[in-house]
Amino acid sequence: MGSGKWEVGSGKWKWEVRTGIWTWNLALRALEEIFAGKFGRGFMREEGKIYQNNESNIILTIKQGVNVHMHDTPNLLLITEIPGYAPQISRLMSMMNYARFTTLRSVEGLTTEQLDYTIDATSNSIGSLLLHFAAVEVAYQLETFEHRHLNEEEMKIWGAALELGDQGRAEIKGNNLDYYLNIMSEVRSKTYEVFKRKTDDWLYEEYPFWQNQPANHYFMWYHVFEDEINHRGQIRWMRKRLPV
Repeated sequence: MGSGKWEVGSGKWKWEVRTGIWTWNLALRALEEIFAGKFGRGFMREEGKIYQNNESNIILTIKQGVNVHMHDTPNLLLITEIPGYAPQISRLMSMMNYARFTTLRSVEGLTTEQLDYTIDATSNSIGSLLLHFAAVEVAYQLETFEHRHLNEEEMKIWGAALELGDQGRAEIKGNNLDYYLNIMSEVRSKTYEVFKRKTDDWLYEEYPFWQNQPANHYFMWYHVFEDEINHRGQIRWMRKRLPV
């Protein structure tokens, strides 16, 4: 799953899961249910037909050849419990899900040229900000799951996206929208897989953090999506000023 896509089938009919909000396991379960014929109206290979899995709140649109897309879910606007996760972790995820949903909406349809565009010599491109979201999440995975910083090899992968600035402008360009969304999705999938094994007590564990001030894991993961919301405002501002 390193490519950020999961495809099953062969010949004329292929099925690809693109995870914008939900996890790989939920998407995989939905696909399994499609092939097992567990949806109420059964499984038909009709282009554009929509199936809904009520248990996991996933809606899939089937299109010939390539796509099984995630769509809005009935619980998107609810901060509530999510099956398989502790109550407070579920609420944290609910907020992360909505923040990510609005991010995805803000970049719909952007071309590679638009993703690479910078307002001036000191600004960041929309593409670099999308990769920054993934890099920040990786950094907090390591901080909260392993209690360490990125090592030298990891910094080679994520350093430009974390630091942005001159390095980001030099290195992060020439990629289409799917490139960024697939990376973001893959990183988010790993986060949610680990969240399954965490308790609410883990969220409230405290230790010295910024400027040696006490912080808990709840705050750290709040900061992950708070940072995304902050930069999403920049993305919306920049999109209105794109010359292409």
